[in-house]
Amino acid sequence: MSKNELTFGTRLTFVGGNNDVNIGANALIIEHKDIDGKTYKFLIDDGSKLTQNDKIYDGICPDIRDELKNIDAIFLTHTHNDHDNGLQTLEMLDYKLPPIYGSANSINAYHLKRSLAGLGAETTPETKIIKAGEPIHFNNGVEVEAFDTSHSALGSMGFHFLTKLDGKENVGLVFLGDFNLRELQAKKLNGEKLGFDKEKYKDLISRKKTTHVFMDSTSTSSKDEYIFDKETCIQSWEELFKEAAQQHKKQIFTSVISGSGEHLIKLAEAIRRHNEKTGEQKKLFIDSPNLNVSIIAAEKAGIDTYEDVIFSGKANDFTEKTDPKDRVIVLSGAFADGSEETSASKAATGKSGVVKLSEQEKNQKDNKDSLTGHPFFKITDSDVFVQAQRDVGINSKGITKTIHRLAALGVTIYQVEAPENSKIGTYSAKKFQSSGHAGKSETIEFINFHNKGTLIIPIHGDMEQLDTTANIAQDEGYKNLVFENADQIMLTPTNAVLLGHNEQDKTTYLAFRREPSLSPAERTTVIDQVQVYPDHENPNKEHIVFMNEVGKHDIVILKGKWVSREAFKQEKEERKQAKPFAPRRGRETR
Repeated sequence: MSKNELTFGTRLTFVGGNNDVNIGANALIIEHKDIDGKTYKFLIDDGSKLTQNDKIYDGICPDIRDELKNIDAIFLTHTHNDHDNGLQTLEMLDYKLPPIYGSANSINAYHLKRSLAGLGAETTPETKIIKAGEPIHFNNGVEVEAFDTSHSALGSMGFHFLTKLDGKENVGLVFLGDFNLRELQAKKLNGEKLGFDKEKYKDLISRKKTTHVFMDSTSTSSKDEYIFDKETCIQSWEELFKEAAQQHKKQIFTSVISGSGEHLIKLAEAIRRHNEKTGEQKKLFIDSPNLNVSIIAAEKAGIDTYEDVIFSGKANDFTEKTDPKDRVIVLSGAFADGSEETSASKAATGKSGVVKLSEQEKNQKDNKDSLTGHPFFKITDSDVFVQAQRDVGINSKGITKTIHRLAALGVTIYQVEAPENSKIGTYSAKKFQSSGHAGKSETIEFINFHNKGTLIIPIHGDMEQLDTTANIAQDEGYKNLVFENADQIMLTPTNAVLLGHNEQDKTTYLAFRREPSLSPAERTTVIDQVQVYPDHENPNKEHIVFMNEVGKHDIVILKGKWVSREAFKQEKEERKQAKPFAPRRGRETR
């Protein structure tokens, strides 16, 4: 990042998220310097971006190592990988993160994801659970107030930053994160609603000076006909269950975006309603570690996690205890179905990193009616697969390949109702799952909550998406400016002034890859510093150029969880030193 000294006032750096190509790697740095010279520095999110056109790496995230030591706090809007994976990557390099602020659900999920990544206690950051409407004061220079948002990730939040100069209000900044204006199905166990509250938000911006709004731009061009409310999605699932029974179909498989608990809960609600109406005992099984994280985190946060519907045991228990016609199975891989690591792809190809090839061959021999080598779930031509996530351009070829493989095996395919250029084939379509991001009409409605003098700045998108959001703001009579990664701007009460652009910051990333291991109980993550360049002849492609290896992170499985090798050794040593069990009463010892 640029080392230019900050004069009095508030500066913002677009670290990631405003990309040449594709969405992801979202991160912003806010820096404020008061008249007395006191400086405050905050990071909002730090996510990764998929590298679907370069199979060497699993993801890339902005290289902010130089900036990290000066950051006072991190504010986490939600725990989708494109908003928090960079933080875990930094921890893998043994960096101790500043305190992380977020909702109860987001903080719970973050700790669980750390565990899955094999991160030990030595790098555990301080985390602080915050509630909407409760201001956080950083001396007299910066005041932050969170507000709830609606998104596919549960517990999503936006943040209002009010900066001050000599105690007087300077600028008021709204950072939405990912959002929409729809009512959520997810609720607290006490019935309390979750998600965005229009009246509470209007009250917030009426109470506090608001000069700039930084807006998610992912789906702002989407028409209303492709944005579905929760009831429409739930009813579509109920219709599918009825049709599947009429067609004598058995198991129903689908894939849900990693970390998207709201989508999962809408499916669970549909199963609950179906069971109440029919007397059946359908159960939902989640074959995805990150989705299980979402449910466990939600349960810890006091959210209804549908214990009557979601099966809590292991996969082999599920297949033993449930009739095939009562099984609804969520596979990982909604965005990356072509990857051999996702359970959807394993179901389609018979490939699995969980069992050895010889065991897969044995599975096929022992289950002659099976059309797959997945270690637990055997998809046959009497089953259904639902592609509930519309194609948004992330690994489109992989998704299409998996769906067509399943169709070729005789599986009945359903897909989400979507624009023609987003459809996978000519399969039956229903409104199963809507984007977690605001569509065009929602964007217009949200922008118009604000005074006409508010400056709208698009974030979270490629340049075309950012321009679309800016054009909507322009049409509504609002000032707007578009910036790209590595731009630094000075924020004034009425404007935003470009201070500079560091091209190297724009192109330099940390890339991570999980190397395969002969032993399924071990895994190594290698982290490289790379430079990323857009392919100007192909607008959806990037070139990744290796610079140097910056670290490795070795982890093993201990008691069903990924842990660091150091933690594994420590556990073994503690077992050696543990006292022997006391003899049972009445049993003679020798």
